Formats: sequence, structure tokens, C-alpha cells
Amino acid sequence: SEGREKDRAALAQRRRLRRLRRDRHAHEQASRPQLALHHAKKFSNLKTLEIGCGIGFDTAALCRNASHVDAIDTDALSCAICEHNLKLQGFSNISIKHCSLADWLLTNSLDAYQAIWSDPGRREADGSRIHKAENYHPPLATIMDLSFPGIIGIKVSPALNIWEIGDEWCHEFIGWEWNCPEQVLWKNTDQNRR
Repeated sequence: SEGREKDRAALAQRRRLRRLRRDRHAHEQASRPQLALHHAKKFSNLKTLEIGCGIGFDTAALCRNASHVDAIDTDALSCAICEHNLKLQGFSNISIKHCSLADWLLTNSLDAYQAIWSDPGRREADGSRIHKAENYHPPLATIMDLSFPGIIGIKVSPALNIWEIGDEWCHEFIGWEWNCPEQVLWKNTDQNRR
């Protein structure tokens, strides 16, 4: 009886996980869950703005660590999938808004936040990769130029060759299974003080 109960619970969990909807191109850009948790540890108990939530892989990890997450994305379908995925996982410390960073800044203030995580769009609508940071959605410079005293993390392509980022920023290259799938730029973290 107890064994059957556990089997039913495990089956229900597998069904819920299978229902986590994915968009192919968004999935290709998404962080692996283990890497998303690695990033999210820096946001422990911080009210966080996420710029570019995509389908919610990083968002889920942020919700596990941050006190609250406000997520924005320019793609309506990605926002809907993200909201659906997070609801299936039972998160309530999240709000998701379909808008651009520029539009969001017209009616909101960064002063309400302690941290920013951004995974700017690095794919065109047809799925092709964007190779130049100035063509990201939003452009990398737009995020790096935000006047913000808290922690900022920006996920960029590991192939992006940007070395002149200023002393206040640092690079983190993340290896996984003999690959380098991610590069993150960090500001105002312990890594920057080394």
C-alpha cells in the first residue's frame, strides 16, 4: 500500500515534468538545470529582476533562491510557457510580464531590487544565432550600462569575445561535461573583489 502510494506519486511527478512545455529555440538557449542553480545561489534571499526569462529554466532556479522574482521577456509565447512551467512546479514568488526592458523602465524603478539576472535573447525569430552582443535582445551594452548598485549577472554566449568590460565586471566561464556551454558576466559579487 505504501509502495503503491510512492509509485503513484513518482508517476504523477514524471507526468508533471513531461508537461513542462518547451519551445525548441528557447530550450536551446536555456541553461542546464544544474548550471541555473549554480547562478541562482548568488541571489539567495534577494528581490531579483530577471531580464529575458525565456521559458523559465533560470527563473525556476531563481525562485528557489531569491525572495521574489519579477521576470520580463519580449516574447509572449515564452512568457506564457514560463508562467505555465513555474505554476506546475508550485512557485508563487514570481511575477512575469511580457514587455521589453525599455518599456518596463518607463513605469518601474530598479531601486526596488537587490539583484538583476539577465539572459538576453541570442536567437533571431527564425532560430539563427546572434553572434554580436549589440544585436542581443536587449543589447548587452544596455544591460551593462544600467545604473544599479546590486548584483548583476548576464549570461552571454561562451563564444563571445569580450575582454574590455571594465574593472567592475568579471567573467565566469562554466564548464560542463567537457564543454564550455556558458559565459556569465558578473558585477558587484564576491568574484569581483578578488
